[in-house]
Amino acid sequence: MRSAMRRSVVCGGRTTAMRIFFRVAFVGLIVLVHLRAGAQDSQGKSVVQVTFRVAAQQYTNHFTTEEIRRIEQSVQQSLLDALNRQVAFLTFTRDEQPSCLAVVLKYSDFAGTGAGERRDTVFRIEVSVLGQVVASDEEWLYKGWTQFYDVLSTPEIASAEIGLAFSKLPVDHLVDKGLSHIPLSATAHLVWKKATQGNAERVAAVVIPIPASQVCMDDGSRLALSSQYNGDFGQQPVETVVVPQGEFRPTDPSLLPQEVGHLFGIPSRASPDDQPWGVLDTATENQVSVKGIYVREYKPIDTGCNPVVQPSNSGLAGGGH
Repeated sequence: MRSAMRRSVVCGGRTTAMRIFFRVAFVGLIVLVHLRAGAQDSQGKSVVQVTFRVAAQQYTNHFTTEEIRRIEQSVQQSLLDALNRQVAFLTFTRDEQPSCLAVVLKYSDFAGTGAGERRDTVFRIEVSVLGQVVASDEEWLYKGWTQFYDVLSTPEIASAEIGLAFSKLPVDHLVDKGLSHIPLSATAHLVWKKATQGNAERVAAVVIPIPASQVCMDDGSRLALSSQYNGDFGQQPVETVVVPQGEFRPTDPSLLPQEVGHLFGIPSRASPDDQPWGVLDTATENQVSVKGIYVREYKPIDTGCNPVVQPSNSGLAGGGH
């Protein structure tokens, strides 16, 4: 009974928000707007609630309910510290938020060769947005099955041992399996440029309203721009790859002055990423609306977070967001 009750509050507010939504549609809309408005920090980064729960039976059998609670609180803080230190493009908190990363210490559902009844101990991750689960994974290994019968001692030692697993997070894995589903920003400016031949316009850059120094993202990262194209045959969803380029500092001071210093990226036209841009290369500003931008691969800057890249933009014109 205890584990079932705990599971229902892994991401706080999910049940409450959904209940309000279905009870009164209008009130639910207000709640939804409020949640979206409160989902960013002062720098414009999305804020993610982080929870941690112990579900591995040897732990729950060995420790009392109060000791498990202390372990979970301690490990949650260690996880928060590690995420905020190693994943700079989001802000992580224990407070209730529309986006939630839930981490559970549990046993793998499958035994390895020769393991018998022993199991790997893993961290299960689950990402939810506005109460809906959008991603889950159980491939983050904590201990192999050969350590299944390791003796547990005090809650403090157990907390410290689990916390040590976060000293170097599997950031690539966390982004790929979970954090890539949380929007870096719900808004972005598309910067347009006339094509060299003809009158067609094309997207020349994407400016994200977050200071580049805050996300610490080098050009080995990859973003995904989710947009909607309104063409001759109706509305068409388009996801396109964007390569981050550091701070937006256009040579034309009149071009989006409020965005100077924010993160900007350029379209990736390297195969196989070039196909989606074929739609946007022939689009005009009023045909494209941005739905969100997501981090698909994250590579932090090793030498600091103050890159300045001057976009070549003598023919650029802002707009289209």
